[in-house]
Order: sequence, then structure tokens, then C-alpha cells
Amino acid sequence: MKKRKVAFWCLPFALHKESKEFFETINKSDNFKIHNSHTTLYFGKEKGTHEKLFHMIGETIVCTVGNLYYTKDVCCYTVTLSRSDIYFGDSFPHITVATFGDAKPVKSNEILLTDSKFMKTDISGMVYEAKVCAAIYTGDGLVYTSDQNMIKI
Repeated sequence: MKKRKVAFWCLPFALHKESKEFFETINKSDNFKIHNSHTTLYFGKEKGTHEKLFHMIGETIVCTVGNLYYTKDVCCYTVTLSRSDIYFGDSFPHITVATFGDAKPVKSNEILLTDSKFMKTDISGMVYEAKVCAAIYTGDGLVYTSDQNMIKI
């Protein structure tokens, strides 16, 4: 297979579960998109950061789901990572659960840096393990991989 450029680095969300609070309390919109697939570790072009994460690929990180933060545009869970030195994002580690209307997932960074509403949910405190992965685009769409042979830095 041809090596692919990294779109972003992430930790796949192994639970693939939305809390009941999300569906019963938060989501009052019929115009939403579920994301709920990963915690982005780095989305950028700095070669040194790409190289650092490339050498960590496949490393298992213990993740703990925190509170659900929400606005009319986006919902996200905070995530505590067993290694804080692997997160290079603009706010705090998180999983974007859903966006509403035309909002983009990047909006999660904004709500985590403001006084947004939040709540504990039925999955707050859940622990899962995830491997450091590169997100790459293939003929099958976006794929998460921990295979260094598939990645071009």
C-alpha cells in the first residue's frame, strides 16, 4: 500500500457510546451529526511534533471519560490521558460527541476554554485504552492506523 500523509494524530474512542443524557437532555435538534470517534492529539504541520508522535505510534494510553460539555452548537466529553505529554491540541483532551447545524468539530476547543455548561453522565468515569494512531485518507475514506509502514512524514 502507498504511504499516506497524516491528516491528524489521535486516540480512537473504544467505547463508541453516547450517554443517555446526550440523547435525553442535550440533543433537542433534529439537525445534528454524531462524531464520537477519537481524541485528536495533534492537527497541524509542525514536523517535529509529527516525528514525536510517529515514534509513539501504537503506544497504549489509558483514557478516562470526564464531563459532557455542551452548547447549542457542539457537545464533547473531556478525557484524562495517562500521559499528558502526547496532547498538542488547542484546549484540553476531549471527544467531540456531536455538532448541530453547520457547526464544525473544532468548536469543541472553544467551549472547553469558556464557561460552558457541563454535566456528569452515565459514562463519566469510564476507563478505556487506546493506541496512538495516525488518521490517514485512503480509498476507503478516513482510516486510523498504528502501522508505521502506511505513514509518510
